[in-house]
Amino acid sequence: FNHASQTVTLNRTSGTQVVGGSADTTFNNLTHTTAALLQFGDATTGGRTFTVAGTFTWSGSNLTVGNAALSDTLALTNSSLTIPTGLTLATLNSSTVQISGNWTRDGTYTANSGTIRFQGTTQSILTTTTFSTLAIAVGSTTTMTVDVDVSSTLNVNGTLALSDSRTLRLGTGAASGTANVAGTLRTTSGVSSRPTITAVSTSFRHDFNVTGTLDINGLLFRYANANGMDLQVGAAVTKLDYVAFTFIETSA
Repeated sequence: FNHASQTVTLNRTSGTQVVGGSADTTFNNLTHTTAALLQFGDATTGGRTFTVAGTFTWSGSNLTVGNAALSDTLALTNSSLTIPTGLTLATLNSSTVQISGNWTRDGTYTANSGTIRFQGTTQSILTTTTFSTLAIAVGSTTTMTVDVDVSSTLNVNGTLALSDSRTLRLGTGAASGTANVAGTLRTTSGVSSRPTITAVSTSFRHDFNVTGTLDINGLLFRYANANGMDLQVGAAVTKLDYVAFTFIETSA
């Protein structure tokens, strides 16, 4: 398939519009505005990447990536992603949605065991969301402008910036969450309006591992496990000012 810098319009009006096949597919512009469920990935071949190199236009129906048995990737290499009001984006199995712009959730995001990967340059999370796995890729500076939950794993290989007074919660009410910072974690609030990193449940404290860089000017760090903020081999500290460590689990 050669997109020839054109637009593909998917216009099935009922049932499920499946984008599948045995090979990866790259579109230029892709549009789907009808009532059929839009599904990336078929029931027979997993591990495919469906790339939209231009503009992705989506409205009118729910969208799924992968299926109950197989995982696939939807890569929006030149687009932000907005989940429209009244619609649902679902990452089935351990499928991935990769975006190069901002994330806005006006509708519903059903994470399952899926991943949202920020793989652009300057990006923002603009709407409160619960992610399963949230990944910040090398080269991306992603700003968390709202409160965010990450139920499974946060992987920071680029830069994650926490805006003033925002809260990042790790884990669920029944399981601990993990953060792996191999890139940079940044805050700029100073002593007032400090952002917070904490656990969803005080019974399941989060695991926070740093092999990258801390550039912290203001932070409330709460309800970690006994390792606390675990600076491992290779970690660097550019700044660590106005940080309050509270309710850290003690070793037995």
